[in-house]
Amino acid sequence: MKPFPPTLREKRRYIEFKVHGPTTEKDVSQAISNSVLSLFGEDGYARANFSIIEYEKGVGICRCTHEWLDNILIALAFVGQIKGEKARITVLSVSGTLKTIRKAKGI
Repeated sequence: MKPFPPTLREKRRYIEFKVHGPTTEKDVSQAISNSVLSLFGEDGYARANFSIIEYEKGVGICRCTHEWLDNILIALAFVGQIKGEKARITVLSVSGTLKTIRKAKGI
């Protein structure tokens, strides 16, 4: 099967975030996913195509579709607890390419 040409692919946005609180990738991913599901439901979660790409030492990069960027930013802001402990997620930067995010992060 041939890949889709660039004009038919979904446009993605990459979000660099910092977690203030308990910091394991699995717990953070679950907390963000629960936030997206509670705010926008399963249909919204599927349309957002959300995933965490990298996570290390409390700083991570996640990906979503460009149409759902604002909704994912809202969901990140609504994360108040991770595994029962108080936590907060701060967005550091947003970009259309992973290369730019990594350059700003210093990877």
